[in-house]
Amino acid sequence: MKKVIFIIIGIIVIVGISLYFVNKNIQKTSNTTATVTKPTVVASFYPLYYFASQIAGDKMNVINIGRGNDPHEFKPSTKDVVTMRNAKIVLLQGAGLESWGEDLEWQLKKENVPVFVATEHLELFKFDEHADEHEYEVTEEHIDSHDSEDVHEEEDHHHNHGAYDPHTWLDPVLAKETVLQIAKEFRIIDPQNKEFYQKNAQILADKLDKVDEDYKNAFADGKCTVGEALISHNAFGYIGRRYGLDMHSIAGISTLDKPSAKLLAQLKDEVQSGVLAILTEENSVKKYAKTIARETGITMIPVNALATGVIKNNGDYFDGMYSNLESFKKAYGCKD
Repeated sequence: MKKVIFIIIGIIVIVGISLYFVNKNIQKTSNTTATVTKPTVVASFYPLYYFASQIAGDKMNVINIGRGNDPHEFKPSTKDVVTMRNAKIVLLQGAGLESWGEDLEWQLKKENVPVFVATEHLELFKFDEHADEHEYEVTEEHIDSHDSEDVHEEEDHHHNHGAYDPHTWLDPVLAKETVLQIAKEFRIIDPQNKEFYQKNAQILADKLDKVDEDYKNAFADGKCTVGEALISHNAFGYIGRRYGLDMHSIAGISTLDKPSAKLLAQLKDEVQSGVLAILTEENSVKKYAKTIARETGITMIPVNALATGVIKNNGDYFDGMYSNLESFKKAYGCKD
């Protein structure tokens, strides 16, 4: 009888141990599968991160490598580079926005990491920093943020920003093109979820069409009483061209540009011609905007280039676009 009991106990112990290891193997397999089947996407700054995360939903792990830093100033760490090397795809803006972008793009492609450069798929316009090539100076901060061998080239070529304006995400029409291109890239790297990505991209595209329509209506003929405004830096050129807004910037394409005394004097003269406001961002250029406002009595109105993702009331890209719309309407004296 005792022998039978021992046999039964032994069987129970063996079954229990077997079930334990089977369960552990199932959990391990499940975790491994989840890691393998969820691709990592790395975006260089907030707008690309926002578009990618909205398209990807829960199908991909989307990382903002810029982490809310000004893309004109940010440089990836060694850890960031490793993250990009392990990504399924890396999203860059291009056209000189990321000072490190071209070199890293070349390295990643050598390692067979797909790289999407938004501005390579868009029709860009050349920026016009002003006719006087000496109206911006190379600051100490700017020199420190670049390798020493690049400094002389920057002095000769407008701080090496490149020939074209990279701020395409602020134009809803161009932003829509970027959204559709990102969705196309996602369908290539993860074809089993292609319909999911296409559906989410179309939702974004429709919302961007609505933004474009609202901007057009706001600045329709006869609605605005002022034709010009001052602005912190030359980030809104696409908005200005598309909707007929004349802007005079304190800094150039980069927030690191330092305006000359001559340019500041010219901007103060612009105020005398009937300019109502200076559209001001929260960046290093704000101190110059404050000086102009104090000396001329012009109104300061907040505006956001949306590059860092720091948006009022924890808002998203679209909240920022509509907040900017209201600021532009005030600056140009537009009536509803």
